[in-house]
Amino acid sequence: MIGSGTLLLQYLVLRRYARGVIDLRAEENADDRRAMIGLIRKPGALTRSSSVWQGQITILLIITHLWPSRGSCGRGRGTRPPRL
Repeated sequence: MIGSGTLLLQYLVLRRYARGVIDLRAEENADDRRAMIGLIRKPGALTRSSSVWQGQITILLIITHLWPSRGSCGRGRGTRPPRL
C-alpha cells in the first residue's frame, strides 16, 4: 500500500515537472533521432558491459559477506573464517 502510494506520488511529481520543462510542440531534431536509433539498434554493447560489472559486484558482495575479516560486517581484524 505504501509502495503504491509512493509510486503514484513520484508519477504525479514527475508529470508536473515534465509539463513545465518539455515543449511538446517542438520540432524533431534529426541529430537526436539518429542518436536514439543508433542506441536502439545496438543494445548489445550496453547489455554486455552492464553484465560484466554486475558479475564483478556480485563476486565482491559474496566475498565480503562470507569472509568476515575482509568485509565490513566482520568480528574484528585478524579473525579467520570458521573451518567446516
